[in-house]
Amino acid sequence: DINQSPGEEFTNPNPITLFDGTSGLPYPSVITVPQAAHRGAVAEVYVTLNGLRHGNPDDLDIILQHNGVTVGLLSDVGGANNLAAADILLSDRAGVSLPDDGVIAPGTYRPTNIKNDDILPAPAPAPGNNGFATTLGAFAGLDPSGDWNLFVADDTSNQIIGAIEGGWSLSIVTAPIINNVAAQNTAEDTPRVVPVGGINQTQNQGDLRFSATSNNQSVLPNSGIVVDNNADTLTLTPAANANGAATVTVTITDVTNDRNHTDSTTFVLTVNPVNDAPVIDGLPRTDDPGQAPVPIAEGSTLQIPFEVRDVETAGGDLAVTAASSDVALIPIVKAGDNPDIITDPNNAANGRLLTLRPVSERFGPARITVTVTDGNGG
Repeated sequence: DINQSPGEEFTNPNPITLFDGTSGLPYPSVITVPQAAHRGAVAEVYVTLNGLRHGNPDDLDIILQHNGVTVGLLSDVGGANNLAAADILLSDRAGVSLPDDGVIAPGTYRPTNIKNDDILPAPAPAPGNNGFATTLGAFAGLDPSGDWNLFVADDTSNQIIGAIEGGWSLSIVTAPIINNVAAQNTAEDTPRVVPVGGINQTQNQGDLRFSATSNNQSVLPNSGIVVDNNADTLTLTPAANANGAATVTVTITDVTNDRNHTDSTTFVLTVNPVNDAPVIDGLPRTDDPGQAPVPIAEGSTLQIPFEVRDVETAGGDLAVTAASSDVALIPIVKAGDNPDIITDPNNAANGRLLTLRPVSERFGPARITVTVTDGNGG
């Protein structure tokens, strides 16, 4: 359908008169697109010629210029077949090109240039070494605001004239605009919720989707990034016990009409180190409801191997001490330099060996407290 070009439409309804063997009037015909906060970069362009009429369309050369880019819309098409006030929509998405020698019917066509290097009268831009750009996609990425100049010329003196009776229209689809995100900080092992936002051409937030990736998988794996497109947030969960920096790339996609145009921004997440407390493994624990008291026969010695470990500190640098709730029953000698805790010869790096020696001919319970420290407050 000629009337179904997407995007925002801008129209210059003034007729363009086509003279024999020279430029049309006005020359150029101009559409000025105003600036607007909801418009990102150009993504797609559609051009409609409203009521194009000419007795020998093969004479016509039409180019569109904006921001230093020039696209050939049509040149040397339609042969000598009379064209009677047809509405022509030019789109890169069209399935067919304009005919070289056949009759041009109203409809939607790809830009078609049988000859792409015709020199139009000044002030039209001259073709480059490879002619004019041949697709409207050449405008992609440009700022849409400003003047769009349509140059129409008849390149043959044969007493045939014409017009674009209803002027012309420009439909521009623009990419969405993503909001910048400030640098973020979080503590080790602590998730961070980051709001994200943006706007699209239709100003319909329901058509926007966010995604994100990390450049440092050891600090912030992609699996640690959760996107909530309803709340417009990212939840960033660093890798366990990891710290450092990761650059996060956030992409906004406008899914309006399945166009899927995008914009992106980046920010840095800094994960600050946190001293992890050391851990003791292998000792009976009184805070375990299933743990029964550990019996020691009178006059015997009990040795219990255990391990200490810490994320930041090597096992050999961890200090271990023990204390007894009843030193008359089970004495602990000189806390901080305890001969009853020795390095386990079977596990020298992390292993320790707790030795309990009850005093002879004494009985009863005693609570043994074993403490490990890393020298950094943990």
